[in-house]
Amino acid sequence: MRARFRRRDARAIADAHFGPNMTPMVDVVMVILIFFMATATFAGSEWFLRSALPRPSAEAGAAADPFALPPARFEVRLATGADGRTVAEGEGFGTLDLGSLGARLEELARGAAKGDLVLLVSPAPGVPYGDVIRVHDAATSAGWGKVGLVEGAGR
Repeated sequence: MRARFRRRDARAIADAHFGPNMTPMVDVVMVILIFFMATATFAGSEWFLRSALPRPSAEAGAAADPFALPPARFEVRLATGADGRTVAEGEGFGTLDLGSLGARLEELARGAAKGDLVLLVSPAPGVPYGDVIRVHDAATSAGWGKVGLVEGAGR
């Protein structure tokens, strides 16, 4: 009598395997892991603006030195000009285009200590966000100690 051999094809191996197939689950987990790794690189600190936003304090009335002068505050209002480009207006600035605003900011910051100057950037609703960032970068590179963004300006 002849002995029967076991079947060794793919169907026999698959029939002998019991339990769930883990391959699709591992694939999904790997895709999710890659997604989180890729998006985590965009959350670095270099992607955020360093701005001086107003902070309420309990000791607003108590000053350390009663004869100390407050820092000089300048406000730059950004608006859309007649030709569609962004212009900057403000006391000490007049009306300037963004190309010449950097030189004017350097003039005003010359000779002052870094903590003695405060610049508030107040964009109108139609101003592109890239122009707001351009003014912020120009002010920090010109030596302004505190640059803040005014929320809800022009509304």
